[in-house]
Amino acid sequence: MLKYIQNAGVRDEVKTMRGGNDIAENKDCITYNGYYANSMRNMTEVNYNTDMVWYSFDDNRKHLNFHIIPHLQDDAYENLITDYYKKIKSEWRKKTAIALLPKQGTTPWTKNHKWMEVSIGGFVYMLAFQSLYCDENKKIDVDFGKIQFYAFSGDYSGPNFDKNGEFKMMYPSKESFEKLDEETCHCVQNTDYIIKNIENDEKNKSDNGIQSLVKDFMMFIASNLKLRAKKYNDLANQIQNNRTIT
Repeated sequence: MLKYIQNAGVRDEVKTMRGGNDIAENKDCITYNGYYANSMRNMTEVNYNTDMVWYSFDDNRKHLNFHIIPHLQDDAYENLITDYYKKIKSEWRKKTAIALLPKQGTTPWTKNHKWMEVSIGGFVYMLAFQSLYCDENKKIDVDFGKIQFYAFSGDYSGPNFDKNGEFKMMYPSKESFEKLDEETCHCVQNTDYIIKNIENDEKNKSDNGIQSLVKDFMMFIASNLKLRAKKYNDLANQIQNNRTIT
């Protein structure tokens, strides 16, 4: 029994804005602009019902997010993530006073989508407790419980965005390291961290995994901040030298 959730109230507006590239749904998936979501893989060993999965798309120009979320059978995943919220936040506080906040979806079909985020200079940096991928055939699937890093403008609620009426998909392929749009500095980066293994991963035994995860997240943020600084430095030089701004 698949669940397709859409906001019918804005669907006509989206259809008009994008020249008819409307959301479609069928018995197997939910699609948008040729991209389709219909796959989920369990990486957490958490008990959930694979016959009841929420597939949804936020059809608003500032909320262009796909969701593939299972209906959980027990509280194991909730307890696991709550534990990681505390451990990650504790390690984060050792390094910076900037607030790192736990978040989750606010609707019945997204409430099991959980992440932590920090806002810096008008950008949102997110440590997500699931990884969304998009392959060359525009198929979207998720590793539910594998961690992924996001960077995107605070004007949006996720990395995907509209550019001159064109939908920009920012989920990387499973095989790639990251997907980056250099103009907007939106970025999604894959990691090797699987929630159930963070504390037991052989390569992380020396620092219990949490320290390594927080360090990598901070490096991701620093890299994006440097990219944004370079972009605006280049723009400032263009203005100073009276060159055409592109």
